[in-house]
Amino acid sequence: MIKYIFHGLVLPERASVFIKKGNCSYPDNNIEINLECSFSKVVAECSSVNNIELLTLKNYVEMATRNIVDSIGYTTACGYDVEIESAYNLETKELTIFGVHENIFNEAKINDDTSKGIPHPDIAISLIDLAKLCGRNIELQIALSDFREAIRQPNSTSFHCYRAIEALKHTFGSDEQTQWEGLRESLQIDRNDIRLVQESARPLRHGKPAPQTWDDRKRHMLITWQIIKKYIELIQA
Repeated sequence: MIKYIFHGLVLPERASVFIKKGNCSYPDNNIEINLECSFSKVVAECSSVNNIELLTLKNYVEMATRNIVDSIGYTTACGYDVEIESAYNLETKELTIFGVHENIFNEAKINDDTSKGIPHPDIAISLIDLAKLCGRNIELQIALSDFREAIRQPNSTSFHCYRAIEALKHTFGSDEQTQWEGLRESLQIDRNDIRLVQESARPLRHGKPAPQTWDDRKRHMLITWQIIKKYIELIQA
């Protein structure tokens, strides 16, 4: 059995959210989670008899915490967020601090770029210029906002990726068929890449739960990132 202690926060911290000890079970993966929260500090014990990757366990802990926090937010009409920061392996005594980036690129590449002050690989635009573009382009604003949520909400990644792509296609014509054709042709996007994201997003768009594995999330985020990048290059020219 693997067992971790996760630590996190309910944001904003000034809200001082309290959660008494709660238990969440996910029988499909034999995952048990016990969590509590005091002064917006989350502590969760997560165990499983299966050999599950740490990042996947993190997603389950985040989902369990969000379920409770969203319930509190609904009853009090407050908008809370959840951040899981670290995990401690009770067997190996290893502490893992989670970064803020998703490893959709080669991790060594990200670390090298970060040390040089480069926010993302292969984007030839400054943050100031990108912010100016966003200020003039509401569709790009929506796309970047949804890409953020694709990272922050693991169980809805495909939904937010597809919504980001949809936002950009509205700038390529007046009717839907023309818009999709314009997006694909102008940005040189493979129809199958968009369809791949769309098929996983469809059930989520209609309120139906759907599996979001790390491999699928990584692929969909990378497709979406590349589409946004090509769009930025197009409107920047």
